[in-house]
Amino acid sequence: MQAPLRVGLIGAGRISAKHLEAATRFPDQLRYAAVADVDEAAACRRAVEAGTEHVFTDGLELIRRADIDAVDICSVADSHAEYAIAAAEAGKHVLVEKPMAVTMRQCREMVSAAQRAGVTLMVAHNQRYMANYRAVRRAVREGELGEVRAVRIESLGGGNAPAGHWQYDAQRSGGGVVITMAIHRIDLARFFAGEVRRVTAICRSTRPEMINGAEDWAWAMMEFESGAVGDLLATWSAFRVPWGESFVVFGEKGTVHAIPWAVKYREPSQIASEKRSPPREPGDRAGKSRGFVPLEPDTAGLPTGEMYIDEMLHFAECCRTGAEPVSSGRDNLGTMRVVFGIYESARRGAAVELSDVD
Repeated sequence: MQAPLRVGLIGAGRISAKHLEAATRFPDQLRYAAVADVDEAAACRRAVEAGTEHVFTDGLELIRRADIDAVDICSVADSHAEYAIAAAEAGKHVLVEKPMAVTMRQCREMVSAAQRAGVTLMVAHNQRYMANYRAVRRAVREGELGEVRAVRIESLGGGNAPAGHWQYDAQRSGGGVVITMAIHRIDLARFFAGEVRRVTAICRSTRPEMINGAEDWAWAMMEFESGAVGDLLATWSAFRVPWGESFVVFGEKGTVHAIPWAVKYREPSQIASEKRSPPREPGDRAGKSRGFVPLEPDTAGLPTGEMYIDEMLHFAECCRTGAEPVSSGRDNLGTMRVVFGIYESARRGAAVELSDVD
């Protein structure tokens, strides 16, 4: 029987608690052997939960430990690249929370370091480990929607973090609402419809909490390599929002959506297609909401149905086998090019070819 993956946690914030759940439930697969955070009290609290006495205030010191197989980086985004590259050079596998890093150059350097060292680099895009969203990807790939014509994504929230939070500081986060929240939906758009080749975007900063150019409003048009088009609306600052995250994928033979008035976050997405929907009634040109039915979840490779746990188990398995993760660092370069392409387009006031984003 194989020993569990020995993981060092860097960053003891809220998201790290979600990661620890996997080790609690599956101690035969992975265990946390050490915790580091600049806030020693926070590190101590997480260490108690993880069942370890090894606590550090310096993530680099944790990385140097010989009894660590992998690092789980949940720290502030501007530290991701330093820790990930140091870990790879030390022969450790790397799981890094999103956003991957705060510049495109840092993202590429992280991938290169992992490739040179022959270690796994995975980005914690937890929504790729949801059975309802995997089902959308399956429906697209199996051709049920036909050719994808358009993708619409929204990321709408209140921006409830306190003033001074790193997410509101573009130097620490890499931007604002796009890189810290809308990145979830951008990654899903790629997961469903493939690579994006061009973006046109507008970003606005309207709240005093947003500093160093961080945006709290963003709109973007995306042109996919397939010929499909997409649009994104993201904000932290609407007076009220009717829902949070949503998407619609429009194909020539079907439509699938997760609009929250009809679909709760973990519920099956809704699909209407030539394959399974009744013909439209006479005079019903748009079809409206009739004919949509739940899309059966795709649970393949998702042993528990809990996205954070399945994400962590997938990471452990890839570290053991050498398989490329579903959300690998190499793949995530495509998502980060969209993010930084949005920022570059907003700066230029013009469309940006993502092949030019470096």
